[in-house]
Amino acid sequence: MGSLKDIGTHAIECYNVSKHYGRGNSKLQVLQNLEMTVPKGKIYGLLGPSGCGKTTLLRCCLGQLNLDEGLVLTCGRPPLTRGHGIPGSRVGYMPQDIALYGEFTIKEMLIYFATFHKMSRRQANDRIDFLLDLLNLPFRNRMVAHLSGGQKRRVSFAVALIQSPELLILDEPTVGVDPLLREKIWEYLLQFAQTGNTTIILTTHYIEEARNADIVGLMRNGKLLAEEKPLTLMAAHNFPTLEQVFLKLCMADRIENDDKEEASVEVQMITTALDAEEASEKTHLLSGSEGRKVSYTDTTEPPPQASPDAIAQNGGTSSNGSAKPKPVRQKSYTPNYQYDMPPLKCSSLFPSVMNMWALLVKDILKLVRNPGLTLFQFLLPLLEVCLFYLAIGGTPQNLNVAVVNNEVPPYLSTWFLDNIDDSMITQHPVENFTTAIDKLEHGEYWGVINIPSDYSKNLVKRVQMGAGVDNATLIGSTINVTLDATNQQIAVSLQTSLLGSYQLFVTDILINISVNPAIGQIPLSFVEPVYGELDAPFTHFMAPGVMITVIFFHAVALTSMSFVVERKDGLLDRIWVSGVSSGEVSIAHILTQLLVISVQITMVLVFLFAVFKLPNEGSLFLIILMMLIQGLCGMALGLLISAVCDSETEAIQLALGSFYPLLLLSGVVWPIEAMPIPLYYIALCLPQTLPAESLRAILGRGWNMAYFDVWIGYVTVTGWWIVLLVSATIVLRVRR
Repeated sequence: MGSLKDIGTHAIECYNVSKHYGRGNSKLQVLQNLEMTVPKGKIYGLLGPSGCGKTTLLRCCLGQLNLDEGLVLTCGRPPLTRGHGIPGSRVGYMPQDIALYGEFTIKEMLIYFATFHKMSRRQANDRIDFLLDLLNLPFRNRMVAHLSGGQKRRVSFAVALIQSPELLILDEPTVGVDPLLREKIWEYLLQFAQTGNTTIILTTHYIEEARNADIVGLMRNGKLLAEEKPLTLMAAHNFPTLEQVFLKLCMADRIENDDKEEASVEVQMITTALDAEEASEKTHLLSGSEGRKVSYTDTTEPPPQASPDAIAQNGGTSSNGSAKPKPVRQKSYTPNYQYDMPPLKCSSLFPSVMNMWALLVKDILKLVRNPGLTLFQFLLPLLEVCLFYLAIGGTPQNLNVAVVNNEVPPYLSTWFLDNIDDSMITQHPVENFTTAIDKLEHGEYWGVINIPSDYSKNLVKRVQMGAGVDNATLIGSTINVTLDATNQQIAVSLQTSLLGSYQLFVTDILINISVNPAIGQIPLSFVEPVYGELDAPFTHFMAPGVMITVIFFHAVALTSMSFVVERKDGLLDRIWVSGVSSGEVSIAHILTQLLVISVQITMVLVFLFAVFKLPNEGSLFLIILMMLIQGLCGMALGLLISAVCDSETEAIQLALGSFYPLLLLSGVVWPIEAMPIPLYYIALCLPQTLPAESLRAILGRGWNMAYFDVWIGYVTVTGWWIVLLVSATIVLRVRR
C-alpha cells in the first residue's frame, strides 16, 4: 500500500475493507480487512477461485454495495460522491453475463449506452466506427439475438468502452469462452493499456492467463494473499507459474490459520483442477488453432531468477519450496480521508431527461420488435371484457323441469303452464311424482312442478270462499315446486321465472272474467327507480369493478417481470454503473406502460359502450381518468414485486397471489355490505373497492367530483399509487 500522503492518487484504493452477508448463524464474511491499490494506467488482474469475493469487491468499488468497515476510493474519491462520475461516465463495466438486449442491433445497443454518457450523436457514431473495426464486429445493423456467443461478448466489451472510460472493470471477461477468443480479448486489453490513459481491472479464476497484467492480486477467502507484478511474484517464490505461487500462498494462509489437514486437501483439489485446465488449453492449441500463442499457455520456461530484494521480501531463501512465504499483512487502520464536496447543481436534483429518453426508447423498441407479444398485450383486456359480458349476467336457458299434472281434464293448470317462459324452462311431462323425484335425484331435471288433481275446481272455490276457505281447498289449489338448489343462481332464476309466470296467469284469468287485474297483485308496488333500472342485468353491477380490475392486474402482470429479468441478465447492474438512477428507471417504465395502458383502455371502453351498450350517465373523462390511475397503481405494484423478487417464479407467485384476495374483497363479485364487519373495513381500504363504487356512481347516477362517493375513490387509488411507487423506488435504490 502507498503512504498516507499518496491517498487518493491511485485508480482504486481499498483500506481495511470488510463486507458480510446475512446475520447471526447464517452470517457469511465475504471480505476481511482487505487492502488493495490499483495504480493508474495499468492492467490489474484480480485472481482467485469462484466465491472468493472478487465480484463483491468490485461492486463495493463501484458503489453498488455498502461497506461494513473500511474505505474505498475510486478515482480519488468514494463512489457515489456527488458529481464524481462513479457510477457514471468515468467507468466502463462489463459484467460476467452478456447483459445485452437481444431486440437491439449492435448500433442501437451502443447508442443506448452512449446516451447515458451524454455523448453527442456524432461522437457516438465515430466511437462506434472505431470499436466495430477494433473488435472485428459484424455489420452494425445486425441484431444482437442473431450473433454468436463470441460476437455477443465482444459487443458487451464494446459497450464498456463506448465512452472511453478512464477506469475499465471487467468481471470474468474470459469465463466460458474458447482459448482463441480469450487470447483475442487479452490482445485488446494490451492495446488499450499501451496508451496509458485507461486503468483496467479484470477478475478471473484462470490464474495463469493474467501473466500479461502489470500487477496481479491473488485473492482467497476475502483476503489478498499477494499483490505484485507477475514476474516478481514468480521470482520471489521461485516458481515458473502463477498457479504454483497461488497454491503456495494458499497453503501458507491455511497453515497460518492452523488448518493443515484442510489445506492439503484444498491444495490437492486445486492442483487437479488446474492440471486439467492446463491440459485442455494445450490440447486446443496443439490441434492446429491459428493465431499467436499467449505466454500463459507455456509453462515449460525456466523460472525467473529471484533478486536478492525479492528473496528478502519473501522472508527466506528461494530454493524450491524451502522458504516459508511471508503472507501479505492486512492493515488494521482506515485513513481519515478528507475531500472537498463539489457544489450541488440544480440538474443533480432532477432525473436526467436523456437517461429517461434512452430508457423509454429501449422499452418502445422492445414492444415494436416483439409484435406478437405486444398485440397480445393490447387485445387480452378486450378479450376478457368480451368474455365477461358474454358469460356473466345472462338468463339461464333450456333448464329441464319435470311437470306432473294430476288434473283431469286439465283446464286452469294448462293455462298456467302455457305462461311459463319456454326459452328458460323446458317442460318434460312425467306420469307421477315419485318417478319425477327419482329423476331429479339423478340429475336429469332442475326441478319438479307438481299440480294437484282438481286444481281448477279448488282454485275457483278458494276465490269464492274468501276468508272462510278450508285447508283442503288451500292445499288443492296450490302448485308445489321441488328444486335442485345446489346451483343457487339457477334455483333463484327458476323461482323468479315461475313467480312471474304465475303472476301473468292470474292477470289473464282476471281479465278473462272482467275483473280488475290489480286485485290479484301483491299489494307492494316498486315504482320507477331514481337511478338505474329494476330489471337491470347483474353485469351492470359488476362492470365498473371488472373495468378497473382488468386494467389494474394487466399492469401488474406487464410490470412484475421487468426488473426481475433485467436483474437476472445483468442489465440493471450495467445501467446502474452507467449512472442511471432508480427513479429514472421507474419513470421511464411508467411512461412506456402508460402508452400500453392507454391503448387497452381505449379498446375496452369502445367495446363496452358501443358494442355491449353499457349505460353511462356521467362524465367519460372521469371514467378514463379512473382507469388510468388504476393502471398506474397496478404498475406500481408490479414494480414493487419486480424489485423485491429475485426470480421469475417468485414474481409470478406473488402477482397471482395478490389477484384473488383483491378481486374477492373489492366488491367486484359481491357487495361488500354482505361481508363480516372486520372484513368489511379491510375491504374499504383496498385499491379497487372505493374506486369501483365511484365508477358505479358516475355510470349509474351521473355524479361528479362534488360527491364524496366519487372523489374518495380517486383519493384512495392515488394514495395507493404513490405509496407503492415510492416503495418500489426505495427498494430498487437499496438493492442496487
